[in-house]
Amino acid sequence: MSPLYLVNSSLETDQIPSLLKISTVILILEVSGSNKANDLRSINMLVVIEKLTEKIVYNQLSEFITDNNILTSNESSFRKAHSCDTVVQNVVTTGFR
Repeated sequence: MSPLYLVNSSLETDQIPSLLKISTVILILEVSGSNKANDLRSINMLVVIEKLTEKIVYNQLSEFITDNNILTSNESSFRKAHSCDTVVQNVVTTGFR
């Protein structure tokens, strides 16, 4: 099975192939010298093809949302070149007139 076939079939059927459901989880110690389970953070090492699929879907959704003006001009989440700073700047420039 080619990687492209896996990605396309996953997107067309809305199902993730079993091959892409396998990942490696590693634990990172957040507090040096600690032996408490609460001081561990898990990191999921996704399969490269899964990361690519997520990026493809994200880009397609972003393009659809932008092209169809689904978000208001005041919405900053999920938009390129927008952040909390964008919202604050908008409030300062328009809200205090």
